[in-house]
Amino acid sequence: MRLDRVTITGADDSTDIAEMVDLSKRYPFVEWGILVSRRHEGSPRFPSRKWMVALVEAAMPDKETELLNLSTHICGAWVREMFVGKMDWTALPMVASVSQRVQINTHAEEHVSTRRMMDALEQRSEAQFIFQWDGVNDHLIYAAKACGLNVAALFDTSGGAGVLPEKWIAPADEFPCGYAGGLGPDNVLAQIAKIEAVCAKPYWIDMERRVRTEDDSALDMGAVRSVLEQAGGLLAPRAISA
Repeated sequence: MRLDRVTITGADDSTDIAEMVDLSKRYPFVEWGILVSRRHEGSPRFPSRKWMVALVEAAMPDKETELLNLSTHICGAWVREMFVGKMDWTALPMVASVSQRVQINTHAEEHVSTRRMMDALEQRSEAQFIFQWDGVNDHLIYAAKACGLNVAALFDTSGGAGVLPEKWIAPADEFPCGYAGGLGPDNVLAQIAKIEAVCAKPYWIDMERRVRTEDDSALDMGAVRSVLEQAGGLLAPRAISA
């Protein structure tokens, strides 16, 4: 089994942080993907600053020990500003400064890599930068890697739409990879088997839409727990603490 991480994306103000901590202790392979957008902050999927401060305090209670694996998924205007050299990391929520990984959400909107963009990323050179591999902006990750940045690719042919692909593709050899698109508690085991058939190195999976409530208003923590239990059954005992 080469799966080594499960990213759950879309926690917001309706998500119980204490439950996130509990699940992280039980399933240390879980990573919480926090979506940040200047325009949508405080709406479903995009938590408020107050909630994110509480999350950071729970994630790092003594400022050194990390209880939660966090990734910040940057969206919207902040991404566009990054490409033109106007990125101000201090303007982003606190969670961006403590996340181990930072994902650049281009959502299949075509971008051109620039030196200004790389300069912005180099300000957070200690982080791993995740680029969406969607057939539109695949060149970005190569540009970032050429600049010496720590990079990873998220294979999502749906461009973030949460659509299950007809087939999963083999990963690129040059960098770590993850897979997203239509994954959820009803299909995670079957799809992991299909990913394992094409991916011969460690990888992660990311899900959002299929672990939300039926009305799409919040994370469905029952669905999240189901996914983690199923994945943990494959990873145990290595990835599950007592």
